Amino acid sequence: MKQRKMAMVVKHVDMNEEDASDVAYWLNKTVSERIGEVTRLRLAYYQWLLGDYPQHIEKSVTKRKL
Repeated sequence: MKQRKMAMVVKHVDMNEEDASDVAYWLNKTVSERIGEVTRLRLAYYQWLLGDYPQHIEKSVTKRKL
């Protein structure tokens, strides 16, 4: 049997703490990094769903004055 080179680590985290750490993680990223990740996820999703990225995606975000 092969011996592991790296020890397995498990960290139990409360769900509320996990949400807070996720928010903190993304707030530490630049805007371009966040947009890049959303773009990567969108591309991966459409390739999984349709097998190809669509030529046109319907606009789903609108700007409103606050």
